[in-house]
This record gives sequence, structure tokens and C-alpha cells, in this order.
Amino acid sequence: MSSASVSITGYLAVDPQVNQAGRANVTKLRIATNKRRGKDRDGVAQEVTTWWGITVWGVTGEHCARYLSKGRLVTVYGDPYTRTYTDRDGNERTSLEVDASRVDFLGRNDGNADTGNQGGGSGNRSQGGDGGWGSFSDDDGGGVDDGGDNLPF
Repeated sequence: MSSASVSITGYLAVDPQVNQAGRANVTKLRIATNKRRGKDRDGVAQEVTTWWGITVWGVTGEHCARYLSKGRLVTVYGDPYTRTYTDRDGNERTSLEVDASRVDFLGRNDGNADTGNQGGGSGNRSQGGDGGWGSFSDDDGGGVDDGGDNLPF
């Protein structure tokens, strides 16, 4: 048996969306990544945007829903898969998706007063104050390292 893992760093295209999946909450993120692909005939750099659908479960998803918003830079770690669906016009489409096992919050949250300290949540990294990032994963043993500040991350 083989498996694949990815890490994707990009900006949230929309605010996180929380849905019920049985007894559990599932949070959906939409991330855009950009890559330069050479230059066109006029010498202008070409940039290609890839859109990723991210599924985040449990406490990690709850933290994403509470502390992330559109435009926030994140890194997502998880297992990739493709999902095929039919769009409104009847065309078959394929979407790139990731079942996230960890989400790192990068950069600043642009004034969201509810964020507090954005230090690490995975226990192996943290940065206090408004320094910009936190890390959450469902395999943290149930606890969150609050850097001694009694904040959720």
C-alpha cells in the first residue's frame, strides 16, 4: 500500500464554512496557490492559480472556523485526493482536495480582535504576541500548547 502527503501554502479565498457530518463538525476551506509559468510573448510573467478544497475535521476545524478569515495565509498538511462533480451547466469537473491533518496559521489576521495570541498549538513550535502563526493538528493528544497564556493557541 502506498500513500501521498502534501503541504500547501496559500491564501484563503473565502471564510471557513462549518457543516455537520453526523455527530462531528467538518470545516471546509478554499485555498488559492499561485505559480509563475514563464513569460508570454510580450515578456509579461504568467501566473497560474490553483484552487484547493480543504476538509478539516474535529477541534482543528473548529479552530480554523474561529480564527481564520478570507485572505489569511495558511499551510495545510494532509492527504490529497480528487473529487469529480457535475457543474451547473452539466459539465463534469475535477476538483483538487486535501483531507487536512494539520493547519498552520501564517501571517497576521488583519485586525480580527478575537485572535489573541497566535502561538503554536502543536507543541513543537510557538510564537507569542501578534507574531503571526499557530499550528493545529488532531494528533496533538487532545491538548493545545497555549504558550502559558491560557489562550486556545
